[in-house]
Amino acid sequence: MTTLKLALDRAKKEVARHARGDLPLGFRRDVWRAIGPRRTAKPKSVSKPHLLRLRLAEASVRRVLPIWDAVLSDDSAPHHLLEVANAIIAGDIGNKQAKAAWNENWTYFDDLAYDNEELQPAIMVGYAANQLMLVATQDEQFPAAPDAELVTDQDLEPRDFDPALLASIAAAGGAIWEPETSTKARRAFWNWWIASAHRITQADTPE
Repeated sequence: MTTLKLALDRAKKEVARHARGDLPLGFRRDVWRAIGPRRTAKPKSVSKPHLLRLRLAEASVRRVLPIWDAVLSDDSAPHHLLEVANAIIAGDIGNKQAKAAWNENWTYFDDLAYDNEELQPAIMVGYAANQLMLVATQDEQFPAAPDAELVTDQDLEPRDFDPALLASIAAAGGAIWEPETSTKARRAFWNWWIASAHRITQADTPE
């Protein structure tokens, strides 16, 4: 099994090597897997690895919140969703209620994006915060063994994007498959994410 140090070292090399400064899905899954096993459907208590992955995802959303606040400061939706994710972990919100909230907010951000095309990068922050609820209820999505690493982000439906990917899209002004996005900002975000993964897992506490 790949150690976390090795997974982070590989991730760092990939971000430096990648022409557009990206950290592809397989490398992120390698990091998540190295943190520990996925949460299973049976236990009601939150496992330590699940909580660490949630904290990393939460930190990713908080990293790009200023992008949202710069243009949508009157709308507190992503801030509220951060609170909801933590309420799920605390057991104050059940999975059924969380699923309803996720669907409602996904539609809200879809409508916002449709009406405000020029605000797409900022709206990605909202989507990222919404996906945090999925991480809280289900954990990050990755196979137990690295047997699906040929799957790329472009192979996924947008509703299956992880919070960090959406945060990177916000930071770079778009995804790697879109023109005129910032390689420098994308690379900076992923280098920050790698450093944060090390910090959060070593400290074993939220930021």
